Amino acid sequence: MIDNLIIGGGLAGLFCAFRLQQQGENFLLLEASAQSGGRIQPASENCAIDAGPTWFWPHQLKMQALTQELQVDVFEQYIDGDTLFQPAEPHAPIQKMHYQQGTSFRIKGGITLLINALQAQLLRKNLRFSSQVKALEKIDNGWQVLLNNNEKVRSRRLFLALPPRMIVKHLTPKSWLSENAITHMQQQQTWMSAQAKYIAIFETSFWREYGLSGFAISHRGPLVEIHDAVMPGQTSALFGFVGLDAQQRKDIPSEDLKAACRQQLLSIYGKQAVPTSDHLMDWSNNPYICSMADIGESPLHNHVNLQQLYQNEALPNLYFVGSEFSQSEPGYLEGALDAVDSALQLIDIS
Repeated sequence: MIDNLIIGGGLAGLFCAFRLQQQGENFLLLEASAQSGGRIQPASENCAIDAGPTWFWPHQLKMQALTQELQVDVFEQYIDGDTLFQPAEPHAPIQKMHYQQGTSFRIKGGITLLINALQAQLLRKNLRFSSQVKALEKIDNGWQVLLNNNEKVRSRRLFLALPPRMIVKHLTPKSWLSENAITHMQQQQTWMSAQAKYIAIFETSFWREYGLSGFAISHRGPLVEIHDAVMPGQTSALFGFVGLDAQQRKDIPSEDLKAACRQQLLSIYGKQAVPTSDHLMDWSNNPYICSMADIGESPLHNHVNLQQLYQNEALPNLYFVGSEFSQSEPGYLEGALDAVDSALQLIDIS
């Protein structure tokens, strides 16, 4: 039996492992997919632009502290210049607005660098990828998981670094959670899990030369919001959020959707907006990120009643540390760190 088992290899799971290791604790981390990161992924192997979460903000001090601790370079999102607005009417002219977004931060080289920096601190033998959990159950002195290869792993403590809906979908909760708790968790949306993100790479950041911030709002689509995604010293890029929901996107071939996005960039930014390459990340296709309940819902931040969950359920030495369980920043990068810190405060490690 091991002392600490972590299920989930995204930011929350890796950060949990990092803090446990710093306290001299042994652990085993299980990740269902072939790589770490969860919702944190680059556009491609050759493009570091974030295909998942991109920003954190000045009030999110845990992210700022962790990037400093791991010596990961941070820079401010580019916001200088005008914002563009595309009306819904097909032939309406593009409008300029003197609107400036607030300060936000990005990681130089992409947030995957933070994942890599955390993983580099951990003992490789304690990380297992492509390890799907088939079943989870309580045992007398802890917890037991059954893996896809029929191996059984027992642990004294269990950290679930997954969103609530992924716990319900993959971890057989009927054997260890009440129906009320399962219903409550099933109601909690996984933040941005059904979102699609389009990334366009250019030879130059031409919009900056025209006095534009890169930020654009569209009532026409398919992109409803576009941002400067330049990676300093590396890549000139714009990215946008696709306004069509997952059900609407299902019947559109990805190449057709990318072509529509390219045409929209031309209509908003002009003839220079011809990308040298582009990428589309549709998170709704990932079974370890998105559930059927997430598809078709409007984006919203959930709030898990964690105190009630712990009080009403017989869950000895089980801790919910996914970002959606944060009581202050659910769904955000900061939320992953907050959920882990809050859980570790409940543990007497001696």
